[in-house]
Amino acid sequence: ISDVDPYNIRKNSKMLNADDFFKLIESPELAEAVRIRANVPLAQVNVQLANIVSEAKLALRLLNTPPVGPLKPDSRILEVGAGIGAVSTLLRARGAQVLAIEPGIPGFDLFESIRAELDGRLSGLLAPLVPRAAASLDFKIDGYFDRIFSVNVLEHCQPLDLTLDRLAAVLAPGGIMVHTCPNYLVPYEPHFQIPLVPFLPKFTTRFKPSLKSDPVWRSLNFITSQDFKRAAKRNGLNLKFES
Repeated sequence: ISDVDPYNIRKNSKMLNADDFFKLIESPELAEAVRIRANVPLAQVNVQLANIVSEAKLALRLLNTPPVGPLKPDSRILEVGAGIGAVSTLLRARGAQVLAIEPGIPGFDLFESIRAELDGRLSGLLAPLVPRAAASLDFKIDGYFDRIFSVNVLEHCQPLDLTLDRLAAVLAPGGIMVHTCPNYLVPYEPHFQIPLVPFLPKFTTRFKPSLKSDPVWRSLNFITSQDFKRAAKRNGLNLKFES
């Protein structure tokens, strides 16, 4: 749509081996450095690093299996809620044009320390993060993407309907979106590992009042499969669910 590349998404990193990258993320040396920088318990750091690697491997698997993959080297890709940018970094290393957006959500502040320590060890190879919400996307500015993906992000996106519509609007003809997130028709909250009040999940705070002040809980929109069905109908998209 335009030759302008304001986010430098066309610049590719030099080849970065995924296995080596993941070993670095889960290394004791990185964990200790992040612990010192963030001043948090080492166990908390290790859990977060393991989650980053697990989610990155899941994203790469989803992006390289039918009907999503295989990716073409020059694919234009949008990562929604990129976290530290691990997946986008690897995709750029494979030659993809990647826009990684990460607005930042309270409760996930540890990402900043992890990214800072990684960046120092990788000499600027990390994909740049753009501090934007998906609801701000505009095809006139951002163009279209062949692939759009997120891993455990959409449940935090506000406002939900606008977010889903904006993502649909920047999906290229023939493009594919793949998202993983909870389906809150199931009365369970995976971040907190607690049961929810069925069909009225926000009412769970009546039984656990401490949730009211938790930034992660307050970010949740309690997305369901029905939200996806309505969004697909509004935007003329084909939809497929997998457990």
